[in-house]
Amino acid sequence: MKKSDLYKQQREALEAEIEMLVSKAERSVEDDSKFDDLRARVSELETKITRELEIEAFAAKRAVSAPTIITDRKTVQDYSFRKAIFETAYRGGMTGLEKEMHDEAIRENPGIQGIGIPTMVINSRAALASTSTAVIPTDTRDFIDSLKAKLVIMQAGARMLTGLQGNISIPRLTSGAATWATEVAGSTDHAASFDAVTMSPKRLSTYQTLSKQLLIQSTYDVENIIRQDMLNAIAIKLDDAAIEGGAAATPTGILGTSGIGSVACGTTGGAPTWQNIVDLEKEVAIDNADIGALAFITNPQVRAKLKATAVGTDQRMVWGVNENTLMGYPTYVTTQCPSDLTKTTTGLSAVIFGNFNDLLVGQWGGWDVIVDPYGTNASQAQVSIYVHSFWDVAVRHAQSFAAIKDAYLS
Repeated sequence: MKKSDLYKQQREALEAEIEMLVSKAERSVEDDSKFDDLRARVSELETKITRELEIEAFAAKRAVSAPTIITDRKTVQDYSFRKAIFETAYRGGMTGLEKEMHDEAIRENPGIQGIGIPTMVINSRAALASTSTAVIPTDTRDFIDSLKAKLVIMQAGARMLTGLQGNISIPRLTSGAATWATEVAGSTDHAASFDAVTMSPKRLSTYQTLSKQLLIQSTYDVENIIRQDMLNAIAIKLDDAAIEGGAAATPTGILGTSGIGSVACGTTGGAPTWQNIVDLEKEVAIDNADIGALAFITNPQVRAKLKATAVGTDQRMVWGVNENTLMGYPTYVTTQCPSDLTKTTTGLSAVIFGNFNDLLVGQWGGWDVIVDPYGTNASQAQVSIYVHSFWDVAVRHAQSFAAIKDAYLS
């Protein structure tokens, strides 16, 4: 038996244990600890499966005795979004690697209705090119590495939880204290109390229309165009939800989380100052939360304003020239950080500071891609592609973040 198949069997056994655990009407602290351990072991096996598939494919290439052009793609990095869409629309179904990955996606999420793209493909990294002169390797590519690169929150230090199934609940210690005592006095119960951070899947979707001619092109440039259009749409909306949140079907986001620190520039808004930036740091520090991946996030308008704002009577500006930091902390600029907030005055901007390790981004399975070649665009030889994905965002500790929501920039 191949190692990859053995690891898959082990993964299925662990997932069966998880199913039994989460089906309990009531769970103990020990059950939650066991759940965390099982999920960690499943994640480790998924990494091993991906590695073994790549090793097995590499070994198969090395076994070729004469020069040849490899047209049969074997590794997850060789997955073709274009091929999966084309075969589904015009060939009656997927073949090869795309079919295998579709089956893996259904194992992760049995509710998939279209083309399933599993987590192992979404999180794949481009493999090193073969050094063998006996083989001309096909192009390898990185399917979705650019998604994380486009997410400002991930650059700031947010943590991604992948491969989730069902709603999750993460225990959180909310209080508890130690006490001093004399040599022989009894210990006092430190009265620890807990609540939970919960996450549940929320659908994030996008669609685009592609021509049949584009789909039959086999170049990497065409493949990249199709992928990037989808990635950009999802990355923009996910970043926006993590920062600002939205309506009922949208994650709450940092700015919508109750209990984060607040710094006001004025009664109805005001120009941000050096003191305001210092106060953001203070709001997090006074709650003993100034640890971890500390960073600022704001928008281009605030950056421009702070570059023109002096530190008191000093000639030094709040935001220095050619700098990407505020007060020595990494600072990320994105138009997803709102500039349309209202506090009597309209058009106000936000500045966020905090420990982004305490921002959790959950992903349930991979992607569900629906292909519709028979819609209103069929007469023009066009195909409509719908991508569904499931995410949630949670703040572990509200005290880990503070925000200005009333920066007036005119």
